[in-house]
Amino acid sequence: MSSAEAGPAEAPPLRVAVLGHGVMGRRRAALVAAHPGLTLAAVCDPALEALEALEKLTGLYGPREPARPPVAAFTGWREALAAPLEPPLDAAMVCLPNDLNAEVTAAALARGLHVLCEKPPARTVAELEAVAAALRPGLTLAYGFNHRRHGSVKDARALLDELGPVLHLRGVYGKSAVSEIPGNWRGDPVRAGGGILMDQGIHMVDLMRCFAGPFDEVLAMRRGPGGHEEDAFALLRARSGAVASLHSSATQWRHRFSLHLGCARGALELDGILSGSMSYAPEILRIWRRAPDTGRVGAPEERRYQRDDSWREEVDAFALAAASGAGIEGGGLADARATLALVERIYDAASPRR
Repeated sequence: MSSAEAGPAEAPPLRVAVLGHGVMGRRRAALVAAHPGLTLAAVCDPALEALEALEKLTGLYGPREPARPPVAAFTGWREALAAPLEPPLDAAMVCLPNDLNAEVTAAALARGLHVLCEKPPARTVAELEAVAAALRPGLTLAYGFNHRRHGSVKDARALLDELGPVLHLRGVYGKSAVSEIPGNWRGDPVRAGGGILMDQGIHMVDLMRCFAGPFDEVLAMRRGPGGHEEDAFALLRARSGAVASLHSSATQWRHRFSLHLGCARGALELDGILSGSMSYAPEILRIWRRAPDTGRVGAPEERRYQRDDSWREEVDAFALAAASGAGIEGGGLADARATLALVERIYDAASPRR
């Protein structure tokens, strides 16, 4: 085939820096390294020693093709973003403590990089405004609300056309016990921006928004030391009229994820969710349908899920959006701001965090 007959040249993989090499950073880096449209170009973490890290990363993320450069390692995010890498970076994944999320995301966007940032997007909506100001046309900005991409959640959303509208929601998301490592940033309410609601409950808040739309009324209480609550309770009314109750807990007797949706023509129950630790498993969706002729509800249909593809799908969606300029469906700046604003309203309704 002549060069004139050949199709367009395939775009090179996007070069990604993973900023933060803890549990989430390592998970993101492994997905980037395995993705055909992405190249893991750099990682950073205060605990990394450059030479030792380079040796470890080569083995951790698999052999590199001779034509592709090795992974560069840095101990600071500023150093990683400013490094004169060749070829230069195209994107960054922010996997850092909560107090750095907005600052680092804004800095990466200002350098013209596409960004995927872990939740929460910031500690407050006001802090998120610097990110909005740095976002330029043509750049992709996504946030790590991966629960939206779980199999049970996607199936439940698809069933709303049949069973909806949603009348009420009851959600519980809890850990088995509070066990903070001394000096860990998650135990510091200033660095973390709050307690269990900001750390884990924000996922349930985001899912409730997905299923019931915007919420206008908020009542809340919380329990725990200072601004680091161990339990948060909220009663919410959506613009649609649906009412939701939420319990975000760090004092469960066992790990638990449960979301019940009462609908006009049936009900949905999301019981358990797959995770890296499998401590919230199994993941089950139960579906009740109301018979149109009798109005009775029979035995539920039960769907069980064997694998969690949410992390991979999230990276796939980010890579596609960054390469094509298409928008992110769910998990972009508008959704992140709305979810964070609702978390902030729950905190304010309960009592000031600081």
